[in-house]
Order: sequence, then C-alpha cells, then structure tokens
Amino acid sequence: MKHPKFPLEQRLTRAQAAEYLGKKRATLDDWAAKGTGPDFYSAGREVFYMAGDLDKWIMQNSPRAARPKAADPAPLKTLVKKKKPRPAS
Repeated sequence: MKHPKFPLEQRLTRAQAAEYLGKKRATLDDWAAKGTGPDFYSAGREVFYMAGDLDKWIMQNSPRAARPKAADPAPLKTLVKKKKPRPAS
C-alpha cells in the first residue's frame, strides 16, 4: 500500500540523507540520538527521511539563515526630503 504523505521516490535512507546533506552517516545517527537534526520517520527498524524535510532543514540551518536581514529601506525614505510642488501662478 502506498502512503501519499511518504511517496517512495522522496524517501531517503539515513545513508542517502547523509550523502544528500554532505555529512557522515554517524553524524545523522548522533543527531537522531540527541533529538536534533532534520526530521526522520521510522517504520519498525527502517528509518527514512523525506527530501522536502531535508531541504527545509538546510534552509533553516544554513549560515545565511543565521545572518540578520538587510535593514528595512523604509526609514531611508524619510531621510530624503521631497520637494513641495510650487503653487500654480
């Protein structure tokens, strides 16, 4: 029986997930034991990761995600004074 939430083509074993993330399998084992790292699912002895969960985890934990966002340009607009239109003569 196929499960729509976990399509086979998107499931990765822990070894495949480690390769996908550029990490060692032991790192994913360690993260799972500590309750950190990307979400994973288990069915009996089988552990698998969903590609979408790995992508989401990458985005949330990338160095770019930790950087502060660029300053809001709105305050800069207040520094530029607009010229008042001249009254029509």
